Amino acid sequence: MNNQRIVVSLNLKRTIKIMKLTVLMLAVCLSSVVASTYAQTTTLNVSAKNETLEKVLKQIEKQSEFLFFYNLEEINKNEKISINEKNANIQTVLNAIAAKTGLKYTIKDRHIVLTSEVVPASPAVQQQERKVTGTVNDAFGPVAGANVIQKGTTNGTTTDMDGNFSIEVPANATLQISFIGYIPQDIAVKNQSVINVLLKEDTQALEEVVVVGYGTMKKKDLTGAVASVKMDDTPVGTVSSISHALAGKAAGL
Repeated sequence: MNNQRIVVSLNLKRTIKIMKLTVLMLAVCLSSVVASTYAQTTTLNVSAKNETLEKVLKQIEKQSEFLFFYNLEEINKNEKISINEKNANIQTVLNAIAAKTGLKYTIKDRHIVLTSEVVPASPAVQQQERKVTGTVNDAFGPVAGANVIQKGTTNGTTTDMDGNFSIEVPANATLQISFIGYIPQDIAVKNQSVINVLLKEDTQALEEVVVVGYGTMKKKDLTGAVASVKMDDTPVGTVSSISHALAGKAAGL
């Protein structure tokens, strides 16, 4: 007896679930039919001469239950168009607008989504990066520690002990290669995946003379740190010695 009750209860639950699903499917189908019928049966009178797209769309919204959605960055709402449709359904009106503007439309119930016919390429596609490798040398061999930077950005790297480098940049990038005592070089990547650079010494910079505390030296022979101090603003007359005048003006003093 109990087993019969359990079976009847399970069958009843299944029947109720099936009925709920059936009602839900009927409701969805009915709403689709109603929406489709509304779009087909609603008639519009749209007349505009050299009016903005925005005004034409508002004219449609005032006559119906349709609402328009679009991206302001993609669609020019101030574009001027002329249209004259009498007793026309929404599809006929939208086709006329599309012919004037080149826009595409999608009708979802009473919502109309406008999109641009030309879809802009994503930044990832426009700026597709490539891996560029190479070696930086001078007249004597590899240059370790040379800077390799994508021009106009902070994307960069340095060469290893053998002068090799590897960097990912867009195809339209320009590489800036530089090192102390050498003339900097700008090289356009274009379609290259391997770029080898030969740096030339900047003889003018290397021959500059630096005054140090114990004499003068050429920049190329200088190995220690150098600090320069402007004495124009230093109140020499108010101090007792030069070391006091330099205090706080240079590191270590």
